[in-house]
Amino acid sequence: MQSIPLFFSQEQSTSAWLKALKNADAKVRRQAALALGQIGPESKAVIAGLDKALKDKHELVRRQAAESLGRMGGKAKPAVPGLARLLNDERDFVRQQAARALGRLEKHAKTAVPALAARMHDSTKFVRWQAAEALGRIGAPARAAVKGLLAVLKDPDEDIRAAATRALVAIDPRVIARLTKDLANKDGQVRAAAAFALGELGSLPRSARTRPVCAALIKGLKDKLETVRCLCLRALSQVDPEGRATISALARSLKDQSVEVRREAAAALGQLADKARPALTDLIEALKDADDQVHSWAVLAVAGIGPEVVPNLLKTLSHKNGRVRDGIANALEEIGIPELDAAAVPLLVKALASADATVRSWSARALAQIGPPAKTAVVALTKAMKDDHEDVRLWAEKALAAIKPKKSAIRRS
Repeated sequence: MQSIPLFFSQEQSTSAWLKALKNADAKVRRQAALALGQIGPESKAVIAGLDKALKDKHELVRRQAAESLGRMGGKAKPAVPGLARLLNDERDFVRQQAARALGRLEKHAKTAVPALAARMHDSTKFVRWQAAEALGRIGAPARAAVKGLLAVLKDPDEDIRAAATRALVAIDPRVIARLTKDLANKDGQVRAAAAFALGELGSLPRSARTRPVCAALIKGLKDKLETVRCLCLRALSQVDPEGRATISALARSLKDQSVEVRREAAAALGQLADKARPALTDLIEALKDADDQVHSWAVLAVAGIGPEVVPNLLKTLSHKNGRVRDGIANALEEIGIPELDAAAVPLLVKALASADATVRSWSARALAQIGPPAKTAVVALTKAMKDDHEDVRLWAEKALAAIKPKKSAIRRS
């Protein structure tokens, strides 16, 4: 028997590889299918040989034949019926590869749409996922699968729902209007599925199409179901993340009765950096939240706005609520010590009397950074030298040294 190389070689002719597809050894047949995929569809015989290999008795050969045909794109169109039949293979990894191959053929695989749609209910997640991806790549010719894909938006797996959404939009962008309408459906599952799907669209260009989507999602923030409110909030922050209406809606949701919704709102605002400035007052109030995740996200959101909010934060350091004081101090720590001037000194002096050691420490450090213009803080800093917290005493000492440097130090400089 002729020796078959383990890896594809240019020295091995196409005819030899086609012959190897009939070898008694499954490993040789699989290697031949791989090699022919690398050679490409240089002749109809290659497509025909691989198409026949889709019926091979060994699953790995069938899988490799499908993968190689997928590599050939539209030129493998004659093999579409064989690939469609392979979607019913007993082995899930073969079905998965058949779906992936059909997707790579794109519109040339349109006759396989019914078979792909049927696989959207496959027992294996990755088969369902590849089937949805394939329908999306086929695009408009897969319009017959829209109804089935809409039903899949209730799939328990988030990845499958996301793939189905991408497919729906690729097949028919008008489905966005249908999803928007579904936000008002009587069935809570339908509303939740629609909100999730709209979120998977990502950021949409601001247009006449975007406005009704955002309006429906904002209305959905009053839904009686916590899950729907969460999904609407997430979708809104993805569809129009920097819109004024979005930021206002996120800020309002910081007061939602559901902790999950509040977490979602705080996290979304935390992603906006300085764009979250209009929500600053609401974020400061959210620092009171008893939930640590909401509190932490609010801290990060406040800090993410940047140094420009430091004056507002300094005014809040004496807040009567301890969690707010602690959150503000943490936000200031995240921001760092910005360029402060003498105007900030009275607020910092007041903060030196805070009940929170973190606040006192940060204030002393900020006064040290201001230096001589903070001379009116000397009395308060001297008192802070007796603070029961070591870090406060350390920074008070450094601040006093910065405000009133020793003459010898001045001469040396």
